[in-house]
Amino acid sequence: MMKKIKCDICNKEYDIKKEDTYIVTKEKKDIFPFSKELFDAIDCPECGCQKILKRRYLKKIEGIREK
Repeated sequence: MMKKIKCDICNKEYDIKKEDTYIVTKEKKDIFPFSKELFDAIDCPECGCQKILKRRYLKKIEGIREK
């Protein structure tokens, strides 16, 4: 079952397909310079505007320690 969303601009309803989603970055406004947040996004097939779907987190890789 595919989930439908509605465009905030043109009000068209469309399905979210995994192959149509992509990852976008946004700079965080905090004390750490150059830190970024990742989000899944999709474009409306009718008007082309971008819709942010959810926040994306990096996968932890075993064996790598943070400094």
